[in-house]
Amino acid sequence: MPAVAQQTRAGGGESAAHRDTHIAEDLATHFGPECVTQECVDGIRTVWVPKKHVRQVIRYLKYDAPARFELMFDLSAIDERARQNRDGQPASEFTVFYHLMSLSSDDDVRIKVALADGESVD
Repeated sequence: MPAVAQQTRAGGGESAAHRDTHIAEDLATHFGPECVTQECVDGIRTVWVPKKHVRQVIRYLKYDAPARFELMFDLSAIDERARQNRDGQPASEFTVFYHLMSLSSDDDVRIKVALADGESVD
């Protein structure tokens, strides 16, 4: 999986890479090393999590994480079946993603889950 983004966010103080490392380490500590970061052009920290942990990860980020993400801004899916270049992404036919926002710390995180055809997020 590619390294975390190296961009900074206006007003954030610390680099996106530094913040990404914190959230990735925090999620890996709580949910295992399968939680991995992906560098994205838009600079939003993005973490792939196993399907079995997605509900717990989102609940943790909303209620228990050091920087809480109180708002689910977006929930969507991507049909990956025609994708030619995976660029380090997990193999999947579909990707479900959750864009969470922290109103208290003016921050964003995107949680992605890889799914096969016919699978759902429980």
